[in-house]
Amino acid sequence: MVSIPNRTEENLQVIYCSLKNTDSKSFELHPIMKASLMLIDIEHHTSPPDGVIFLADMKGFGLFHIFKLNPISLKKYFTYLGEGVPTQFKGMHFMNGNYFVDQLLSILKAFIDPDVINRLQVHSAGWNPEELFPKKCLPKELAGDLESEDVLCERTIQLFKDRENFWKAEEELRKSVLK
Repeated sequence: MVSIPNRTEENLQVIYCSLKNTDSKSFELHPIMKASLMLIDIEHHTSPPDGVIFLADMKGFGLFHIFKLNPISLKKYFTYLGEGVPTQFKGMHFMNGNYFVDQLLSILKAFIDPDVINRLQVHSAGWNPEELFPKKCLPKELAGDLESEDVLCERTIQLFKDRENFWKAEEELRKSVLK
């Protein structure tokens, strides 16, 4: 998962996700959700965008990944994206979508607000992300103007490290409030 350093013309933050390891045994949903919310928080703190939009490459996502998804957690996550984040959730685009991604969205329709579901779009293999995202917001692997995903990932990791003290203080505050 990477935070794209450039904004769209509409001043939207772009978060790009892809599966580096397609083995479903190593797939964990909660850290992915937590990291995406932390990236939104980082961008909101440094230079507030007018909204956030996700691009998720689903290449390698299969049946066994679906079994590792928790509908209740997904409902809470998408409800928070739709109503709770400090910036407007503009949408999530799943590229290289397959049968399993379509089935996932069908399942989610039973749990998630229709307004949020309507902001989730599945695009089949061969879809060109430049239809919605400017080249300046795409990594090299997607024929964009940015560096490779690996370089962008290292930069994103550094964003997390730079805020490490903030995350620790926030966690301590949360623990003290819950006592």
